[in-house]
Amino acid sequence: MLSCNLTSRDFAALLSTASAFVGGIDPRKWPVRRLDGREVNAVYNDRHTNEDIGPSLKGGHFPIPESNWDHIVVPGNTVLEDYLRLIQQIESTASFSSTHFMDADGFMEWHTNKGESPEKPHRLYATYNDAPGSFFRYIPNGSTEVITLEEPVGWYVKVFNVEVELLHCIRSRANRWSIGIRF
Repeated sequence: MLSCNLTSRDFAALLSTASAFVGGIDPRKWPVRRLDGREVNAVYNDRHTNEDIGPSLKGGHFPIPESNWDHIVVPGNTVLEDYLRLIQQIESTASFSSTHFMDADGFMEWHTNKGESPEKPHRLYATYNDAPGSFFRYIPNGSTEVITLEEPVGWYVKVFNVEVELLHCIRSRANRWSIGIRF
């Protein structure tokens, strides 16, 4: 299984544990809660403005089209609850940051997450694609190089630090489930 550490800290144990757990899970029957673009934009505009975050692109510049972005329902999903408890054994402050479902036409524009939770600057994402073609694209801090991580079919995990202004975007060409944990 592909795992990516986009930080300078050693997260080998965390990535190995997350990979082993999600490797046998099929998320395709998990319930999702459909969000429309107005609802998502209202949430982000209320919580994250460019004035609060500085150069982050979230806030006023975060348009989400209709029927692009849904949340995986966590309460009552014992698999996700068990996954979080397992991660908390390694990183005790871990909590869910996001649980997303995107369909084959989904995307999230260029943005950073800087300022959302400086006390928990790291994100661990486990992502599942049911077909090829999706990607995670980013620009490392202090660079102008655009790096595209072609996402595999099935699960992969990555960890990154959002407080170093990691500019990134996502394009989904498959049904794509992602589970984000902050710590």
